[in-house]
Amino acid sequence: MLKKIAQKLKSLSEVTIVTHENPDGDALGSSFALKFALEKLGIKADVVLEKPINPDFEFTGWAPLVYSEAINSENVIGVDFNEQTRTGACATLFENAKTKMIVDHHICKAQTCELFLSDHTAAAAGELIFELINELDVEIDKAIATALYISIMSDTGGCRFGNTTAKTHTILAKLIDLVDVAYVCRMLFDITPLRKLELSAKLISEIEFYGNGKIGVISAKKLAPEDEHHLNDMANRALNVEGCLIGVFFKQRGDVVKVSLRTIGEIDAAKICSMFGGGGHKNAAGCSIAKPFDEAKEEFIRELMKWI
Repeated sequence: MLKKIAQKLKSLSEVTIVTHENPDGDALGSSFALKFALEKLGIKADVVLEKPINPDFEFTGWAPLVYSEAINSENVIGVDFNEQTRTGACATLFENAKTKMIVDHHICKAQTCELFLSDHTAAAAGELIFELINELDVEIDKAIATALYISIMSDTGGCRFGNTTAKTHTILAKLIDLVDVAYVCRMLFDITPLRKLELSAKLISEIEFYGNGKIGVISAKKLAPEDEHHLNDMANRALNVEGCLIGVFFKQRGDVVKVSLRTIGEIDAAKICSMFGGGGHKNAAGCSIAKPFDEAKEEFIRELMKWI
């Protein structure tokens, strides 16, 4: 399928790249790596996001377009998602496109377009975009390498997560000489805005434990929209407590409760979240529950208790 997608991309003069809402480092890095590669082929390429780029990634200098009804494209490729519902407002772009393509690494429920690649064995969408760029016969330069490095390092937690493979390290080895590793890793993993530190400290101080300490739960019942991006790692913070096998973060967003789940070993996060209409990876997944906060939390924890 990579060959078919590459062949199609080469036949186009312009492409719009979309990814999931609230994009993380993998979503952004893989999208911009593809944009830079297509531009080297003389193809006009734009990354369109539902909202301005997460402030955590402003250090990259990446400049996406913010979705509006005035933006239209006949050719759209989706990166790091396999269901249109995960793209927020950008779903309209995908629906209206003449040519639709997807490159993703999540567990797939169903194929959503003809040119569709979903390989859940890849540690990050960036691994697949690396292969696609090779298929496009584009030489990887510093901009592409840095975007791919951010993508892969973000989704593997700096190669600490269980999704890291020998292939992951092989790809990173091919990129590393073109990347300012010390700077990128410091910006990704070390630099913390004061506001994030304050919010994290408050929420961690209120952590709850269930199942004899095997389930760590962090909750944000009231959260300002401008603070949401600061808390992307809260489920991991809960999981990192000694004795925990499951870390979960609940946050209120409008009328739904967003759930981020992280697990260890054979506890299948994707399977658990699929019971609530979500999905993801075996040890990292999420879902949304359209119920009052306390009710949604209680129902989800009740399901988690069955796994320990």
